[in-house]
Amino acid sequence: MRKRLRVYALGFVGAGILLIVIYLIFCRLEPVEIILTLTAVIIYVYTYETYELRRATVDHTEIYTRPVLILRMDLDNRDQKVFLRLHNHGHSPAYNVEFKETELNMEMPEGYQWKLKLEDVDVVPPEKEILVSLASGPDESIYEWVTSEQLFSRINSTRVRHGRYSFKTIAVYEDILGHTWKSELGFNSTFGIIAKKPDAIERKTRAQKKGGETD
Repeated sequence: MRKRLRVYALGFVGAGILLIVIYLIFCRLEPVEIILTLTAVIIYVYTYETYELRRATVDHTEIYTRPVLILRMDLDNRDQKVFLRLHNHGHSPAYNVEFKETELNMEMPEGYQWKLKLEDVDVVPPEKEILVSLASGPDESIYEWVTSEQLFSRINSTRVRHGRYSFKTIAVYEDILGHTWKSELGFNSTFGIIAKKPDAIERKTRAQKKGGETD
């Protein structure tokens, strides 16, 4: 309440000072100059309000069309399996999802590399979950797919020793407008799901991209 009163008081004082300045200026101007000045002020205010409205519309459209991806790691203790699922919490689908810089921290031989892949799907619809496959290997040329049972065994072994494990990856994908986004996703045994705000890495639309490829 005090903050509101302070804002109102400052607004009244500022408006009073502005009116005094305008009055002093108008006393020295001719009627035609006063009309031109008022017209310029009105045009400026209208242009500024139009710009703010356009920016708010663009921001709302971007937020509404931006996919919000979360990578979940679900442990089934009864069947001793682990399921990796990519969930889209946004209002629009995510296209051409690729995983990069995948990192799995647990009791594993050093030097192992990890890869993630969607189950033969290029689109993740809104409010849908898609299974994600995991592969590992000593280098990029030699790796094999990890089964749910194998991953559960490794995680369970880490849990039995009261160790911590984390799973992190970078997902790159497109929204419905063709803009490319990058998100850090994953899971941490201490803090839970990792889902940071997407970063825009390319703002070209699909039509612009096709035009660039043609050129």
